[in-house]
Amino acid sequence: MLGRQVARVVRRLTGSRMQHSASQVNVEKDPIEHPQKEECPVCAYTEWDPLEEVIVGRPEGARVPKLRPEIKATVKQGNWEWLLKHAGKPQDPELVKKASKEVDEFCRILEMEGVTVRRPELINWTETGMMRTPDFEEGGFPGCRAALLPFLADTLSCTSMTAVAAIATAMQRSLVVIGNEIIESPMAWRSRYFETRPYKKLLNEYFKKGAKWTVAPKPTMTDELYVQDYPYDDYEKKLELSIQGKYVLTEAELCFDAADIFRCGRDIFIQISQVTNHSGAEWLRRHLAPEYSVHVLNTHDASALHIDCTLMPLRPGLMLHNPTRPFVQEDMFRKAGWDIIAAPYPTVLEDHVYTSSWLSLNTLSLDEERVIVYSHEQPIIDLFTKLGLKPIPVDMTAAFYFGGAFHCWTVDVRRRGQLQSYFNW
Repeated sequence: MLGRQVARVVRRLTGSRMQHSASQVNVEKDPIEHPQKEECPVCAYTEWDPLEEVIVGRPEGARVPKLRPEIKATVKQGNWEWLLKHAGKPQDPELVKKASKEVDEFCRILEMEGVTVRRPELINWTETGMMRTPDFEEGGFPGCRAALLPFLADTLSCTSMTAVAAIATAMQRSLVVIGNEIIESPMAWRSRYFETRPYKKLLNEYFKKGAKWTVAPKPTMTDELYVQDYPYDDYEKKLELSIQGKYVLTEAELCFDAADIFRCGRDIFIQISQVTNHSGAEWLRRHLAPEYSVHVLNTHDASALHIDCTLMPLRPGLMLHNPTRPFVQEDMFRKAGWDIIAAPYPTVLEDHVYTSSWLSLNTLSLDEERVIVYSHEQPIIDLFTKLGLKPIPVDMTAAFYFGGAFHCWTVDVRRRGQLQSYFNW
């Protein structure tokens, strides 16, 4: 009995100390701030709500990537020799200088239109040297092209012909904002593996202010991810496969580029392409359900790479479309009450190593009226005016050589709007 009494006294004393310790923990200040949802600086539901804050990439430090399967599938055969010769080398410094001036002017124009502009960190990939993982080695680095630019000069191109320069500090839409969540894409190009590195400080800042931050599962990028007998030099066969939704990627691991995604409120669209496979689309569908519905798109494009040179939503019910790249689900949009307007053929832009002439379609909407457009493509400027839009001409001729136009060079961090549905399914 004496032993039981002593045990009870010990338990009371121990419990008292534990309660005292717990109370001390409770009164300590929580080291993590918990901002209110309405304070979150990250929020975007569409491609056309009023743009308030954006990240714009940088062309500095761009390098040429290796001619790997994922790049051969999108680059014209006539450019393969050039890639083999220059792989791992820096881009022409004079071209980088011109592009940098153009992008700076682009930022100034955005600020004049009332948009807050953020820039990624400058990283000199040329000095960093060879990139290695346990599964592969890469000599060309992408950068951080605001939405993927500098990093991606080679990946950044938003067109199906994109491709060649491993960028330096920009990122070609390797990030996508859906609601108050930033998602880092699981890229398919080995040269883009570390593409979001220059954005880490910004991403941490947004997280601390309330944003959700998700990194999709990164692929190991072993040879199993790529079709070994892909018909690189057979255009007709590639086109036939594209109609079936088959490209150079296998389903061994999930992959998708943020540049293959566009947002229309509760409906999110993702294109299957040379950099986005069905497994990647399925991951996005599961991740965003049930608040969002994810729809898969297939285009008749042998070198499909990024949807923003194929389809571009301009405002509720209005979509700009590349007439040379039919997409299988066009009737789905029309039945939902949307108008599909064919974009005029480019008159100034030409195909080159990094991009196709259809960068003219790669625009950036500031709201339902104002839209950034290439200053030298008068036909599309005239079309926008006819549609009741206000085109804002900007010259990015040199910057285009790094793989993309306005939608590629930017990541729209915050657009003022509400989550709603724009389709009558």
